[in-house]
Amino acid sequence: IKSQVLADGDRIRMGTGTTLKFSLQDSIEESYQKRLYESATRDTLTRAYNKKFFSERIIEEFSYSLRHNTVLSFVIMDIDHFKSINDTHGHQAGDFVLKTLSEIIHKMIRNEDIFCRYGGEEFVVILRGIQEQGAFLFCERVRKRIESSSFVYHETNIPVTLSLGYSTLYNKNFNNFDELIRKADESLYQAKRNGRNQTRPSIIQVL
Repeated sequence: IKSQVLADGDRIRMGTGTTLKFSLQDSIEESYQKRLYESATRDTLTRAYNKKFFSERIIEEFSYSLRHNTVLSFVIMDIDHFKSINDTHGHQAGDFVLKTLSEIIHKMIRNEDIFCRYGGEEFVVILRGIQEQGAFLFCERVRKRIESSSFVYHETNIPVTLSLGYSTLYNKNFNNFDELIRKADESLYQAKRNGRNQTRPSIIQVL
């Protein structure tokens, strides 16, 4: 088939696993579909991508980088002593901190970076094409920006700092994305054990 005029509702099968549906939409329907997608992929409070979206994208990004032998960095960050923020100032103040922190980080990432709420007070960023040194510089920029930012809730300034860990896929030094996540998570906990408010890398020896 060289050309075919499509009608609303027509379906195009591509191989055995993919079917495309052609649908005519007005601006109202298009806006509605966008809102549906946003609600399915974004965390309601912080507007970062949710964990479900992350779980799908980390597989895709890791597979692509492994197949094409490109670098991929993964960052995990945790708000220091977040429980004490909730206990001292209340859960609404904690929500304010989460939302404000997310707004700050959203302004610092590239369009191709994937910023997600991983759970509770933990966030992650997938950095496509970023080497280990670049990942470290990114983490330090974020850490210093959060430390120097004002989180003022009901006229009360709430000090906020981050602990960060990261790992980098290069030269096929990880076999799967679970290893990449686990190494970054180990680095995060090392940052916590060493006093918090710092960045720790994952050191992998390539054999």
